[in-house]
Amino acid sequence: RDNLIDFSDIFIQVENDYLVYFYSERCGHCKEIKDDVISYYLKGIKTMYFVCTDYDAVIGAPKDLTGIGDIDEFYIFGTPFLIRVFDYKVKEYYAGTKAILSYIDN
Repeated sequence: RDNLIDFSDIFIQVENDYLVYFYSERCGHCKEIKDDVISYYLKGIKTMYFVCTDYDAVIGAPKDLTGIGDIDEFYIFGTPFLIRVFDYKVKEYYAGTKAILSYIDN
């Protein structure tokens, strides 16, 4: 099963509770935590999808994303970025390497 999805598909996965990790091939911070993220993914703790933002993504200023479930209202603050989707809405989100590593280490 391919866990690389399009930005537009983040709220339409079959699971009720999953993670979506946003990265860019050109992002130095993404490269720094790549092994940690892949290692977490391979443990299978939680279903995880990946979105490469080099092709399509909407980026905007930081705001509270909790509860958003409509792709037209959703954006990320930059890469790397991690969201937890529960009941097809953003339940939690983590911007930047420190926040993401803190989440996956716990």
